[in-house]
Amino acid sequence: LHEKLQATQSEVHALTLSVNQFEHVRSELEERLEATTMELANAKDALVRTQERLHIANQRSERVLSDCKLQLQNMAEHCMASQASWKAKVEDRLYEVRARLKHVDARRRELTAMLSQTVRYSHKLRS
Repeated sequence: LHEKLQATQSEVHALTLSVNQFEHVRSELEERLEATTMELANAKDALVRTQERLHIANQRSERVLSDCKLQLQNMAEHCMASQASWKAKVEDRLYEVRARLKHVDARRRELTAMLSQTVRYSHKLRS
């Protein structure tokens, strides 16, 4: 009976150690889950902000393009009226418009890259 009691006590002790280890691992996993959840929330917030910036940049790009088209139309009408300087004026304005469009396009690509990076980071955090 004494041997059975000792064996049972040893088994209870081993089970207690296992439960304690399980509780420790569970606690660590809960902390990691909480930290990952916070990181994911932060990444989501960053994604939303990036999307908002991209939307604003796209709206600006559309306004710039619209303004450029209007300016080009006005200039073309003026140049038709004064044919002597028409070719030089159009070429100068086209150069300026292309430079502006390149700048706008570069900014759009930059914001799109930031959005893609944020999405990749978000996916990385989920996995």
